[in-house]
Amino acid sequence: MITQMVEENSSRWKSLQIIPCTTIREPDGLAMSSRNRYLDPSQRTAALGISRALQSAANCSSVAAGEKLMRDTLDQHALETQYAVIRSEKTLCAAESGAKSARALIAAKLGEIRLIDNASVGITTMNG
Repeated sequence: MITQMVEENSSRWKSLQIIPCTTIREPDGLAMSSRNRYLDPSQRTAALGISRALQSAANCSSVAAGEKLMRDTLDQHALETQYAVIRSEKTLCAAESGAKSARALIAAKLGEIRLIDNASVGITTMNG
């Protein structure tokens, strides 16, 4: 979506280039973030529920099943879910059936600390 926006406004942002990359993770799987330093040891353990939630949705048969698995996993780790959704990589709209480029997106809070993460997922059907 960001790449498309930049391309559509290339006359405005002539020197701007988007370079996609993978999420850099800590050895335990937590996405690297400056916010991680504010997590106490028990919060850091709970925060691992975010990467586990993304992994649980990685190969679900449907968007609904993937989103439910993510929410359930976040709940099991006592994370306050702000969103746990699967969206089209290109538009960030609801993923279509058989979408080749869908992403699981999560925002969750531990106390006052808001953490976000995302991962590519393979969804074969829209519902079920």
